[in-house]
Amino acid sequence: MKAFTTTFLALFLSSYSHPKKIDNSPVLFKVTRSKDKNQITYSVNQDVAGNLQIANPIDIYWIKYENGPKREPLTWIQEKYAYGLTFSKKEKDIAKFKFVSYSKRELTLKKINTSEFKILCQINGTIAELNKVYVKINGGTFWVPKVEYVELNGLRFSDKAPVSEKIIPD
Repeated sequence: MKAFTTTFLALFLSSYSHPKKIDNSPVLFKVTRSKDKNQITYSVNQDVAGNLQIANPIDIYWIKYENGPKREPLTWIQEKYAYGLTFSKKEKDIAKFKFVSYSKRELTLKKINTSEFKILCQINGTIAELNKVYVKINGGTFWVPKVEYVELNGLRFSDKAPVSEKIIPD
């Protein structure tokens, strides 16, 4: 279980720059890792009316910078054991979810005005808009990387002040 949690933390959290767009989907947040420049991007899926696509509210994909930028889907293993999401609630204006690899923190995808969705979660004890996750990997193997820490970055929801939290795996 510890290896699984470590793998999730490595795969779940990571980033230190503002989300970049490679298509027209509004980027919610991204995960970057210390091992390469590639990033996992989480974008909102909306219907023509601007509501969440209830069947699949969040589109998850790689942006590969090694020969690109190039958009690529996650593999089945990456989606089922690392970067995928499990939803506890899906409605037209809100969705609640956790990462498949880290169930300790619930995140909320919420419509905050007529056309904009944000990811809200606890960061360092306050409600914040998540925009970046950075995973520091230091050794390990391909299947079980050794995660030194995961850093969440965002803006405090009440006043837009920057907030961050470093999570050290158990």
